[in-house]
Order: sequence, then structure tokens, then C-alpha cells
Amino acid sequence: MDPGKDAWAAGLRKNDRLVAMDGQSLRYLSVELIQKSFLSPRYSGFGLEFERDIFLHKEAKASPLSHLGFDLKLEYQGLTVEKVKSQGFAERGGLKDRDFLVAVNGDSTRYTPPADVKKLIEKNSDDRIVLTVHRTALLTRK
Repeated sequence: MDPGKDAWAAGLRKNDRLVAMDGQSLRYLSVELIQKSFLSPRYSGFGLEFERDIFLHKEAKASPLSHLGFDLKLEYQGLTVEKVKSQGFAERGGLKDRDFLVAVNGDSTRYTPPADVKKLIEKNSDDRIVLTVHRTALLTRK
């Protein structure tokens, strides 16, 4: 991705997985149809939903969630990152406020209570945690 382009400015990065456009799943659409949807109608905006893996490194084998630097909240849309603490592991890894947390190390967490997710993270014996987040970028067709 080119840092000077609109997609980069909207937050998209290499290896992001495109999920939906204006609320419609892209799962079974051809690449050609998706590309066409990106280009027309001209001069209009659209929301592009994507997923990204965030890699966090723990210092200790059983690190508390607070040490990683983020808080979770269960909302009707799913499990949401409520607050990312400044200068924490989460912020350095790329986690953002309002991200939807959909998986931890490949295990689905979208509607899992925050306390259960904290336990899942804390019991992880690896020094690396993979958080899969779901975000939306707003783009404009030119």
C-alpha cells in the first residue's frame, strides 16, 4: 500500500482482510465485481469493513490484561476495545479504541464476556498474543 493514497490515510494496511462494503459481505463476490464496486458510482463514499491481526508481546507468562494496556466492554455489536492506554503494549501493537475484538489466538470472542477473554489472554503460555480486530474505514470514490 502506498502511504500517499486515500486507503492508507483511512487506515488500511497490507494484509488486512476485506470483509464487507457498505454492510454487504464481500465473501462470495468475485475480485472483478469488488473492484467495480470500489470505482462506481463516482464521487460517492462507502464504508469498507476489514479485519486485522494485532500482535502483542507479553513480558511474563501469565500477564494480566491491564499490563497489556487496554480495556474491553461487551456491547450489542460485540466485544469492543473501550480504552487503549497510552504507551502500552496494545497501543504499540496497533490496537485502537472502538475496535471490535473478534478473536484471540484464533479463538472467536465476538460476544464473549470480557472476564472470559481476560482469562483466555492471561492463561496463554506464549509470549505473543494475536488479537483479530474488525474495523471500518470510510473511503471516497474519485
